[in-house]
Amino acid sequence: MVAYLLGEMSDNEQTQFETRYLADDTLFDQMLVAKEELIDAYVRGHLDDDAREKFERHFLASPEAQKEVAFAHALREKLNEPAREAPAKAQRSRWLGWLDSWSVGEIGLAAAALLLVMIGSGWLLVENRKLRHELSALHAGRVNQLRREEELQQRLAQLLAPTPAPTVPLPPERLAQNDDLVAINLLPAARDAANTQVVNLPTGARAPRLNLRLNFQPVALRCHVTLQTPDGAKLERRNLRARPLPQGGFSVQANFPATPLKPGNYEVTVAGRDADDDNQQVTIPYRFRVAPPGQQ
Repeated sequence: MVAYLLGEMSDNEQTQFETRYLADDTLFDQMLVAKEELIDAYVRGHLDDDAREKFERHFLASPEAQKEVAFAHALREKLNEPAREAPAKAQRSRWLGWLDSWSVGEIGLAAAALLLVMIGSGWLLVENRKLRHELSALHAGRVNQLRREEELQQRLAQLLAPTPAPTVPLPPERLAQNDDLVAINLLPAARDAANTQVVNLPTGARAPRLNLRLNFQPVALRCHVTLQTPDGAKLERRNLRARPLPQGGFSVQANFPATPLKPGNYEVTVAGRDADDDNQQVTIPYRFRVAPPGQQ
């Protein structure tokens, strides 16, 4: 996880790892914890020179990551503000000389000041632990809230879904099980169509699982995906939930289990409202080409 956050993975390793943790809630939560621990280590100065350089070059390239690190810096500065290094110890004879020159009242004031410093230090330790517990509780509550919202959306969609009418079964060659889904990781398409991504299907793979990296933040993390096949058919997946990436940005996954992948050019579009641009409607294109067996 640290290698992923520091950009030490190749592009292929990175996309494979993103596919794993986006599909696994437990692994996704572990990624969030790993990111917080890495930020804490950076703020405390516990990273070696190599890790610190990679952290600043790769992780801090994201505006969202910069905000999180700035918050961690501010929190640490606030907690450490009252702490000060005590003066270096003088020689024993010097201490004795000072004590001899002090009155009883001055010694009492010094003892009271020392007691206040000790009480203040203990209070800071307690507040530090308390703040950490509160931050952990807030994080856990945010994750639970997102899960609860997703469950409620799924239940609402089930209640609103019409009862399907009887249909004629599809031919066997158009049926696909989950084991037949092939993961295809796509970035928004460039204007040059010659850069279309080529997909070589493994043996037995018949249907696409599209992992689409977004270049905007959908309102309520909801968006709509359309897949256009080489023969012109358009298949839709509505109300899909996007997930935030630890390095910044968002990704959405769309499965088409009953759509066999045939050689040819495919077009994908993601539509949604951009939360960072006054809820403006945006449509992002993606392209890939399925190569015939034995061809690149």
